Amino acid sequence: EPDGRLRQTFGAHGEADDDVSFAAHLAFGPGNTLWVTDAMRHSIGVFGSDGRYLGRIGGFGTGPGQLLYPAGCEFIDGDRLLVVERGGQRCQVLEVTLGSEEQRSLTRVDRGTKRFVPKSIG
Repeated sequence: EPDGRLRQTFGAHGEADDDVSFAAHLAFGPGNTLWVTDAMRHSIGVFGSDGRYLGRIGGFGTGPGQLLYPAGCEFIDGDRLLVVERGGQRCQVLEVTLGSEEQRSLTRVDRGTKRFVPKSIG
């Protein structure tokens, strides 16, 4: 609120589906959604503008669509989500469909011989 009063909270700390363990970054997505990068759960939680939990993408791992300590995310070009991973030492571009569990890796930044450790995005 303009006077500084708390208006709304969501995503309490914990292990339930709609909880957040370590919010590293927030991004606004299609359909007035909020995408919360959760570094400790190796995933990104998706919430509606009313705070309602809509789902989660990612999960622990180094495969396409899996995340290892993600540091942030931003939407690029509509439904493509750029995700930077501190632990995975990479960037992925995921194509996401709201209301669907479907996700796939479209692009991976090759680390080559140099160490690449993204700390944040934007």
